[in-house]
Amino acid sequence: MSLYGNSSQLYFDFVYSDYMKEHSEFKYLLDLIDMIE
Repeated sequence: MSLYGNSSQLYFDFVYSDYMKEHSEFKYLLDLIDMIE
């Protein structure tokens, strides 16, 4: 049970960090567009 919980946590951390990285790049593009307009 704890092994499953650990792997789930690792998977969640991986997906979450990957999502945040892409999301921050997307937000950076939006900020850049706002600056240009």
